[in-house]
Amino acid sequence: MRRPRIDPLVALGVVLLAITVVLAVIGAPRNDADHGPTASVYDEGPGGAATLRRLIEAVGIRTITLEGDRFAPSLSSAGVVFMLRPSELVTVQDAAAVRAYLHEGGTVVVAHDFELLLEPLLESIDAHFAQGVSSQRSRLSGALFAAPPAREIDTGPGRELRLGAGWDPIGTDGRGPTAAMRSEGKGTLIVVGTVAPFLTSGLPNADNARFVVDLARVALASGGAVAFDEYHHGVHPPPSILAVIERTWPGRALLFAFIVVFAYVALTGRRLGPPQPLDPRPPRSSLEYVRGLAGLVRRAGHQEIVRDRLRRELHSGLARRTGLDPATGFEQIVARIREGSPGRADEIAVLDAHLRRRLHEPELVRTVARVATLLREEAT
Repeated sequence: MRRPRIDPLVALGVVLLAITVVLAVIGAPRNDADHGPTASVYDEGPGGAATLRRLIEAVGIRTITLEGDRFAPSLSSAGVVFMLRPSELVTVQDAAAVRAYLHEGGTVVVAHDFELLLEPLLESIDAHFAQGVSSQRSRLSGALFAAPPAREIDTGPGRELRLGAGWDPIGTDGRGPTAAMRSEGKGTLIVVGTVAPFLTSGLPNADNARFVVDLARVALASGGAVAFDEYHHGVHPPPSILAVIERTWPGRALLFAFIVVFAYVALTGRRLGPPQPLDPRPPRSSLEYVRGLAGLVRRAGHQEIVRDRLRRELHSGLARRTGLDPATGFEQIVARIREGSPGRADEIAVLDAHLRRRLHEPELVRTVARVATLLREEAT
């Protein structure tokens, strides 16, 4: 059995659709419960930052959350932004938004121990995570931690930092920096290689509580609020396929591919799908040709063609039945028939007289039928 041919355009469309669905699934937020540290202000557990938010509010600093359709911190709404352990990728666009916020004069605190999700941001600020910390305690230094005084923090399983030019280490485990600060435009960027001091379980340890209050105190000095990044914890509408196409480069590439394929099909006039065989019409029967010819004669109004043809059939048929030559005159044929059947001879003469003059259509039909019946009777 011959397999049906698969159109290449249909196959290409299926592949592009599958890629779009995969991108949508990858970009969609995960709803699975995370039982580890979340650093979210909505998490009341030991791995959350709900206690940290209440601590900052207790010292008189207003707090807000960044969530919604897109990540766009603004200096008009917050003087400090805490990006604590993002669970979603910080994209290149998000990194550009952070740098724009810093150039306006804001302060951003980034705390994590996993580089992959922060890679676009870390690349833009020339900072990376190195090996794990050698000690769970890191010593602090700098005027930032003068009031309230904070001398060391409990880092837990943190990471050391590998820094480029322009960075000032403000925390070290004795082998390398675990926290660093640099100026970016009018603002300040602080990177911490651990999220433990910000979690509910870590706040009571060492000087962790004073450490985070010192970081938030910049907002109090500027009269602004402290903003917690919940956008990268998944607090935003799930992206639809349309959003993936509009806001990501793979989606835009798919859209461009669709446009190119559509233009190719439209301009080249290609069919969509395999060609369908023609459905040939069945041959016409002899009756159809007869009916078509009769219709033409009827519309032309030349009734005499039918009457003359019928008279010739009547004369030749009667001549053969009586044993005469078909070319014999009609009067002689009638005379011969009259010798055996005077009534039949009179009927034949009447039929011939009818066929000599123009008849109405119903009368012509009856005459044709009578001639056919007469010829059959003479044959028997």
